[in-house]
Amino acid sequence: MPKKTLTDRFLAGARAANYFDTTVRGLCFRVTPAGAKIWSFVYRVKGGGPQWMKVGSYPALTLVQARAAAKGLRRLVDVGRDPIAETRAAAATAAAPPTPVAPILTVRTFAKTFITFQKGRKQTWHEDELKIKKYILPAWGELPIASITRTMIAALLSDIAAQGLTVGVNRVQMVISRMLAIALSEGHIDANPASRMEKRFAEVARERVLTDDEIRALHAELVARPSEAADVVWLRLLLGQRGGETEGMLWKELDLEARTWFLNGVRTKNGRPHLIWLPESAVAILTRARGRVPVKTPHVFPSMSASITADERALYGVAATFENFDWRDLRRTFSTGLGDLGIEDGVIDRLLNHAAATISRKHYNHAKYLPEKQVALAAWDRELARILTNKPKTSRVLVMPSR
Repeated sequence: MPKKTLTDRFLAGARAANYFDTTVRGLCFRVTPAGAKIWSFVYRVKGGGPQWMKVGSYPALTLVQARAAAKGLRRLVDVGRDPIAETRAAAATAAAPPTPVAPILTVRTFAKTFITFQKGRKQTWHEDELKIKKYILPAWGELPIASITRTMIAALLSDIAAQGLTVGVNRVQMVISRMLAIALSEGHIDANPASRMEKRFAEVARERVLTDDEIRALHAELVARPSEAADVVWLRLLLGQRGGETEGMLWKELDLEARTWFLNGVRTKNGRPHLIWLPESAVAILTRARGRVPVKTPHVFPSMSASITADERALYGVAATFENFDWRDLRRTFSTGLGDLGIEDGVIDRLLNHAAATISRKHYNHAKYLPEKQVALAAWDRELARILTNKPKTSRVLVMPSR
């Protein structure tokens, strides 16, 4: 039987024959005389004859997915297991009354449960969702979650690293480990194979901030794609607040007349109440939002509080053209920009909600340091306007209110 390094172009025009993939041992692409195209996995167990196991049909199952499935089956064979025998045994057990057999829980099915779980516990759950859809489901989506092994995890991480991803591989590893930890806690697996795996890449504290050119490029993309997501991205840079706090902004937290945004601590990452003054550009964005959102809608950006839409996901990928970009760079650019404008570190800390929480600040004096915040945010608003118009920077001394 011919061996072939399979490609999508070859598969589309392949004639009736059996073609064994040279990349993944045992994967066979079968084209019947009638033109049907079938993926099979061929293997031997304990010296027996060849066993043919149907994996799926092409193009419903892509080349990448077929190779990933074949790799998983090969690992089972390598440890002495017989996939066909196990499948038949499972089918026989399921068919034998009266003992009911629970359906096999696939990675794709459990991923939905995991994302729902993350929504209630992590403000950046959508980042986990993107990693699962981009890296995990194409490789393991149709496999039983109980079949995932430590070796499979290591192989997947190596494949991702081979694509050029570095520290991002660590992020994918964390999602895999967390997902399997939840599967373990719910009794779907007996152990977490990702537990205590070493990270592939050393991590250092990030220091990256957006350049003026990148800020202009980002703003141009946001203007070209007007949406709630575009408003959220610019507000994150303008106000310096965390992504989840900005995306989940509520109308009851805002006083547009007084130009304030108050977070009572329930929605802040550190649980501390936080008062932000709204500069002119922020008020303009929120006023536009008020005009397009029904009065009884609690969220300022309703679509951002649900699952991300395709358009919004594309917008969130806009900055991928910036070298080594991370969304937290917006917050770092905000704080660095304020420092360059001469804003004191203590005021920047309070704007970032990093300052130590005293009893009075927690419960009573929410307006403390509001004048300083106002000066700082107004100055940053002007600085962004200067950057967008590409005007030269002027040396202007900011006079902070005396206390």
